[in-house]
Amino acid sequence: MLSSEPNKGSEFSFSLNLELCTEDQLEQLRARHEEIGPTSQYHGRVLIVEDNLINQEVAKKPTGTPRPRG
Repeated sequence: MLSSEPNKGSEFSFSLNLELCTEDQLEQLRARHEEIGPTSQYHGRVLIVEDNLINQEVAKKPTGTPRPRG
């Protein structure tokens, strides 16, 4: 879904229909989580598009400075 108003901003959203995992799958996920840690499994990038300069600075805070891959 997209909703946009000039000088007010835009809102993007989507829905996903997902199935619940089985107890066995849940146990496997818990074991994997303990093995590798809570955040080490997440690798990727996030695209933030912001035209307000203050919001751009705020958006940089949690993500940090991009580092070259190597």
